[in-house]
Amino acid sequence: MTAIDSPKLTLSEQQKRALVALGLRVWEVAPAISPSPQFRHHYRFGEIIVRLQSPWPVHAPVWLNDLANLLSGPQRTIQRVEVNPQLLDSWSGRVIDLETIPELLTSEQKKALWQQLCQG
Repeated sequence: MTAIDSPKLTLSEQQKRALVALGLRVWEVAPAISPSPQFRHHYRFGEIIVRLQSPWPVHAPVWLNDLANLLSGPQRTIQRVEVNPQLLDSWSGRVIDLETIPELLTSEQKKALWQQLCQG
């Protein structure tokens, strides 16, 4: 890692004043977005990543299989992917978070899932 790539690289106040005096913008580095520690399992369906707290169940509930069919289309492929902060930062597709995988969804869970599905 070079000094330019270093996340700890910051400008002193004197350097910032010098940039302003030269008519240059002073950019602040935004903190990187990292995957939430609660979502340890990531599955890719085309341009959509589904984040789960637990692995995709072998015997998934009907609603989860329906969701997989909806997201993957006729291919029906569930691809587990390793997700790092850089991937999530540059990901142009959608990310759907599923905190739990109950056998049946409550009306609130259905509403939250549909809101995530309809974004885009």
